[in-house]
Parts: sequence; C-alpha cells; structure tokens
Amino acid sequence: ILNFNKLATNDDIQYINFYMLKEGKQIKIFSGSNDNYYIEEKRGSAEYNLIQFPYNDIFAKIIYKNGKEEIINVFIEEKYSNDKVFPEKSINENPELIYNDYSMELNKLKFKLENDYYVKTLSENVKIYFYQDVFELETINATSEIKIYKDLNSNGFIFEKTINGETNIENIIIPGEINCEITACKTIENFCKYLNFLSGKLQNET
Repeated sequence: ILNFNKLATNDDIQYINFYMLKEGKQIKIFSGSNDNYYIEEKRGSAEYNLIQFPYNDIFAKIIYKNGKEEIINVFIEEKYSNDKVFPEKSINENPELIYNDYSMELNKLKFKLENDYYVKTLSENVKIYFYQDVFELETINATSEIKIYKDLNSNGFIFEKTINGETNIENIIIPGEINCEITACKTIENFCKYLNFLSGKLQNET
C-alpha cells in the first residue's frame, strides 16, 4: 500500500508525474492531480512494484498551472501491520517544512525576485531559479532542453534532459566549484560546479 496526501503549496498544480529511478532508468509510476492517494496492489506485486520503492530513488515532477515545473525527491517510509501492536513514540510526526531566508545572499549574487522565486540570467539560453532551498538551472536550445536541480542539503544533482519530447532523468554527483561569471561555462559539468559555488555561497553566508 502506498498512502499519501495532497502537497501543501500555495501554487495551483496542474498535474504530477511520479517516477522511480532504478539502475539509471526512469520508470514512470503514475500521473495524477494534487490529491489524496491510496494505492493498493490488488493484482500482485508487479502492478506498481511498491516493494521496490524504499530501495530506489523516487521523485515527483510537479507541473503548475502558471507553467512552472519543479522536481522533488519523495522519501518512502516503511510501515508494517504490527506497528500498531508495538507502537513507537514519535515527536512532531508531521513537522512543517521551514525554509531559510536567503534573500540578502541571493541579491548579492544578482538574483532577482519574481513572484515567489528568484531568477538569474546567466546567458541568453541559460537561466537559474531558486525556490524553496533548491536551485534549478535551465538551458534551452533548438533541439534540447536541460534542467539541473540542486538541493542545498544534497551533494548530488537531478539531471533532466529532453530531446524531441523524450525525457531522461538521472542522479549525478559532480564535486568542485566554478564561478561562471569569471570562467565561461558551457558544459553540464561546469554548470553543476557553478551550482555548487552558489550553494556554498548561501551556506557560508548564513
């Protein structure tokens, strides 16, 4: 059984896609609206492969009605039927997410506030967004669209590449830092290192 509730957000969500990343392959679990879900495998464990969820990366791609997109990691918690027999004490079982205010640091880094997120134009085809402690770098050309997501609390990146309508998503880890305002950045590796640089700036200033 997979059981979860609506996402708490002030933005109107058009729909959500849920994916499992297994052995480098993106497996679409299902799509739906922002709603309460109770998913139970009634035709065997291969129906949704729920048993694999705790052992693979699960993420949701959220498409908002205003055109904005966001990818978030989904953390799966295993619970068993005998948990009610041997209950564990839990403090603040549903804590409210609290995000740091990086407005001063982002202004120093030449980000501008637009609606409820910050944006910085790195070049004609490259933009960087910051929203709820996540950097999103977006680069678009005539044949492809690339998005790189960097969570301040993570060492890795979610790399999303779309070519001719087909999207591939993978997790990557690229260490090191580069300031793309000093060194020209044209490769994915350099863009990731620039997000490392920006992330370090925010964390060092607070």
